[in-house]
Amino acid sequence: MLRSAHRQTSYKGLIEHAAAGLHERAIDLFRKHVPSGVKVLDLGSGGGAWAKRLFDAPYAVTACDLEPRDDFEFPYRKADLNRDFSEMFEKEG
Repeated sequence: MLRSAHRQTSYKGLIEHAAAGLHERAIDLFRKHVPSGVKVLDLGSGGGAWAKRLFDAPYAVTACDLEPRDDFEFPYRKADLNRDFSEMFEKEG
């Protein structure tokens, strides 16, 4: 994971665990190549800053991590990426 040793950035109060400016640049590229409203699965969501940015863009985001949070407007599910977690999503359309 890229981490900035120089300054910590945040999005709407959520710490971005990436190099400063990376999320801002990434969302610009994402919007350019991915139509708004599509479903996006954010694996390894951590504190949820990237997932929240996607949700606000607006995309139909589902976030996943070992320690899910319940304080977002979008689904944030528990998933251990070291195990087979794909069956969690098989029946979703």
